[in-house]
Amino acid sequence: MRHITAERVKAFFAGILRGEVVRYELPNIHALNFVLHDALSGGVTRTIALDLHGKSLSSAILSMEIPDR
Repeated sequence: MRHITAERVKAFFAGILRGEVVRYELPNIHALNFVLHDALSGGVTRTIALDLHGKSLSSAILSMEIPDR
């Protein structure tokens, strides 16, 4: 999990992201939650994007390359 930083996520989504990225760790379930500010043109209720809740973004991040170690 140390390789998946807010900075790397911000760089990965540089083409659509205008704001900051905040990373939250969920240690009890070994998970990460990222909040991408200003990525949906004003938020879920204002965007004209087809994927209103960012499900495509969560799928896209799975293709981000990380080191093996």
